Amino acid sequence: MVGRKVENSLAMAVENIDPVGPMRETQPINSGMMNGNSMGPRGNGGFGGAGGPNMGPMPQPMRQPKPPMDPAKKKKIILGVSLGVGGVVVAIIAIVVVVILMKVDYSETYRLTKEMEDKVDDISYNYDCENVVDYVSSAYTSVTDYVGYVNECTATMSGVDDLLKRLGETAGVKRNSELKGMYESFQTELGKVMPNADELKARLELYNTWHKWAVLVDDIGTSSSDAEIQTAANALIESGNDILKKYGEGWLEKRLAYNQAYRTYYNVSWSDTAAYNAARTAMNSAKTELNDYVAANKLDIQALGGLNFEDTSGMKRAFANFNNKVVELYEENYDYESGDCVELFGEVICD
Repeated sequence: MVGRKVENSLAMAVENIDPVGPMRETQPINSGMMNGNSMGPRGNGGFGGAGGPNMGPMPQPMRQPKPPMDPAKKKKIILGVSLGVGGVVVAIIAIVVVVILMKVDYSETYRLTKEMEDKVDDISYNYDCENVVDYVSSAYTSVTDYVGYVNECTATMSGVDDLLKRLGETAGVKRNSELKGMYESFQTELGKVMPNADELKARLELYNTWHKWAVLVDDIGTSSSDAEIQTAANALIESGNDILKKYGEGWLEKRLAYNQAYRTYYNVSWSDTAAYNAARTAMNSAKTELNDYVAANKLDIQALGGLNFEDTSGMKRAFANFNNKVVELYEENYDYESGDCVELFGEVICD
């Protein structure tokens, strides 16, 4: 529609083109010497009087009509002008499109970085996660308290994986190579402190199982029944972890043997010296085998679980670098309709 209007306007303009050019206006013949009032005292052509009664203004010469323009020439002019105007329009549109495509939107990157900042603070200063690691072998920490530490630690880490993924998919991270490099550095350092959600859940369950075992086994003594010993061992055997299961089965065998040998020794008559000495020897042997098994096979749960929430300096440093760069880029490419930052005296200030 716009193109048709432009073409019609051009056609009208070409119709008005005067190939001959404007004619000069011709003075009336009687405007000079022929004017009776300006001929002097003799008037009427020099013969006196005020001029004849038939003396009037002379007719003006007629303008010659414009010859019609050659249709081919007119079409050529219209086409040339149209192409010129169209080229300018196309060029302007192309420039606008390029500018739009080159501009990077950092608004979503900034907002998600602010959310991640809260998560980083929670990870850095959450004592529940540290308690999970510190008290894993403590029989003095109740099972109820320890489960509370595990649940709070899980809640603190909840959503970090998803937030990190969304942050990596923002235009700011994907289209700015420097910022992407900082994001990947933070991602690496975060992984050293906290594994992904599924792995973290498995590791916390491992810690929880070992703590439950530590509390149960602390109550096992020579007076414990076989059922009580079995219950303690089941904490490891039924954990679903092959390493814990293997250790629990070995411990159960040695512990049952020792307790049974102890009962035999306790119940033997002192009067039967041979039987008494044999029972005592068997009991001591069983006890030694139990202690040797534990010493040789007891698990290093810290190494097995692999969680360390105390050294978070690398993670915090990497995030600070990333966060500062995001703020800098967003201040330079601010979305003024967002209200994300403070506008003061023509300056944008983002925290």
